[in-house]
Amino acid sequence: MRKETILALTLCLFPTLAAAEVYQWTDENGRTHFGDRPPQSQSSKSVSINTAEPVGTDRDRQEKLNQFLEERREAREAEREERRQAEAEAAKQAKRCKKLSGYIKHQKSVSRFYRITENGEREYLSEEKAQALRERNRARYEKECG
Repeated sequence: MRKETILALTLCLFPTLAAAEVYQWTDENGRTHFGDRPPQSQSSKSVSINTAEPVGTDRDRQEKLNQFLEERREAREAEREERRQAEAEAAKQAKRCKKLSGYIKHQKSVSRFYRITENGEREYLSEEKAQALRERNRARYEKECG
């Protein structure tokens, strides 16, 4: 209990100790000393001590910490959103590639291609046009899916 009381008094008096005068003197052995009271037997001079300015109040530090934490939270959310968008785009791309791959496989098994005209009739493509369609789809697959 006594140590706690002494510690509490010391902490209360600390600001006043920082403002107290400091004395400097040199002893007979040439050693320099500092103290809060001038020595009895030697001459001394008063020294001014520059104390550091407080960095800021607790409120300022807490506001800066809160601002930093908020910025980090926003950055993490932005990173998560970018990752989510990239994953969604990769899933779309994989789906497109799978569909295009299936279409190419189907084209290999089909002997004749046709398209439906405006009046609903089938118009068959020539073998050259069918081959050009196959090549176009293969090139598209290579370009988009590697």
